[in-house]
Amino acid sequence: MSDSPLFKHRVSQATIDALAPRFASALPGFDEALFATRAAAGLEELALKARIQQIAAAAQASWSGPVAQLIDALPTVATAEPGLAGFAVWPLLQVIEDFGLPARQASLAAMRALTGRWSAEFAIRPISTRRYHAGLHRVEVQVNGRVLSGADFRLAMPDA
Repeated sequence: MSDSPLFKHRVSQATIDALAPRFASALPGFDEALFATRAAAGLEELALKARIQQIAAAAQASWSGPVAQLIDALPTVATAEPGLAGFAVWPLLQVIEDFGLPARQASLAAMRALTGRWSAEFAIRPISTRRYHAGLHRVEVQVNGRVLSGADFRLAMPDA
């Protein structure tokens, strides 16, 4: 991790160097060299979110298999010793946010596994905005078919 006070410097060449062999180990056929090249291209000039998005796009471009397999491997990438946490995990969740909608079940499972290492609050949005619409919703908690409690909430969708 950098000593810089800027958060963007917490996602650096060191992050790419940590992720590249983990992806290659978790996904036979993953193009580690392509990932390293694409992820690092112009990195120093990019803001934090752009760095995260670039690394996620590089991961997707470096895998020629189904996106579900890429997403299934993300928890393995994060937990390979020594395990990753914090800013180093954000690009993994960005893969889900940007490419995971067609692999909804794999995305949900990966988010569940990764959320203790970095928040999946942004990764869940593409999935949740497809399921719900703006307006009033009712949520009920059920145990063995009995409703224990319920609550109404109004979902306000961000302008796209």
